Amino acid sequence: MGLLEPLFDIRKIKTTLVSKAIKKEFKGANCEYDEYLDTAFVRFAEPSDDEFIYFLDRNMAIIVREIDNEIIGLMIEEYGSEFLKKNQLKEPARTKLDCIDAPEIFHGNKQLQRILEPA
Repeated sequence: MGLLEPLFDIRKIKTTLVSKAIKKEFKGANCEYDEYLDTAFVRFAEPSDDEFIYFLDRNMAIIVREIDNEIIGLMIEEYGSEFLKKNQLKEPARTKLDCIDAPEIFHGNKQLQRILEPA
């Protein structure tokens, strides 16, 4: 039995939108919190049929547009019950995720930081 090949080469990822969001240069983010799923979504582009989810760790995944490999959003599972506590972030209102504070989310994930570092 052979080794499994990765389905996606993370080195080909484009980070234009998420980098602008971290620097607070991007104003069009859409942030949502699904209380039932305890999942937060931060999107920098409209949802489309050509996107996929790539998990960075137990909680955080990037949403990638397949056509150009651009990160167009983040999905954070166990947002209220685990992620906020683990990363020592203040808890927003349960039904609203404040996009102004969204850049704090990015700094808590080491793999995301490695992706965003210049080559």
